[in-house]
Amino acid sequence: MKPLLFFLLCLILPLACTSPQRSTSTEAGEAADVSYQAVDWPGTYRGLLPCADCAGIETVMELNPDQTYVLTTRYEGKEAAMVQSQGSFHWNEAGTTLILENEEGADRPTYYKLGEGQLTQLDRQGQPIAGALADKYVLQKLDLALLNRFWRLAALNGRPLVPDPDRRQEPHIRLLLEGSRLQGHGGCNSLSGSYRLEGGNRLRFSQVASTRMACPNMEPEVQLHKVLEGADRYHLSGDSLQLLSPQGSPLALFVAEDGK
Repeated sequence: MKPLLFFLLCLILPLACTSPQRSTSTEAGEAADVSYQAVDWPGTYRGLLPCADCAGIETVMELNPDQTYVLTTRYEGKEAAMVQSQGSFHWNEAGTTLILENEEGADRPTYYKLGEGQLTQLDRQGQPIAGALADKYVLQKLDLALLNRFWRLAALNGRPLVPDPDRRQEPHIRLLLEGSRLQGHGGCNSLSGSYRLEGGNRLRFSQVASTRMACPNMEPEVQLHKVLEGADRYHLSGDSLQLLSPQGSPLALFVAEDGK
């Protein structure tokens, strides 16, 4: 009778007859470690890190395939010049954290945790930084094909830019690596400002300003200003750069003209 009873219980309550399974997956919300062997880590990384007495520390880290680095820092809002140091680095045993060697002015190595397209600065013991600003200690990998190039404006809000003989220059922009500065021209006036690159192809402009010359047709320049102020992300394909709205709508199309 006992075997028959057990068989009937399994038909009625199948879960009662299954053995507990051991979960091998990571907990929800727990980020998996990334090894340098699994990602394309060489490149240039940049971020604005927290600062106790300034607007932020602009930090640019260049990592080379031969495990050498160049680290450049600049304190936003201060007159101090950029500080650059260089040396070599090695990976921890797990291959998930790089440790800078020969770091000038540091009393111990500096640690950075590797992620997909980013580096996260750790504390002096190689542990995650805690506190309200913990998520600000991130350097994003830069797409160098975007920077230090002459991007000629080709279309605004889906409409091709019509040639105008009265323009002083071709409307264009440049995103300079040094200082995260925007330079360009609207056709009548020079443009300047700042930009910030973030993960997920996020690109945002700030402090966009221009000279105040008057020209016959200012509308394209006015629209370009609005585009730069409203841009949220970008799409780069070969020599074409699209600025997109937060909803993903195309705002402007630029074409690279190298050599200018």
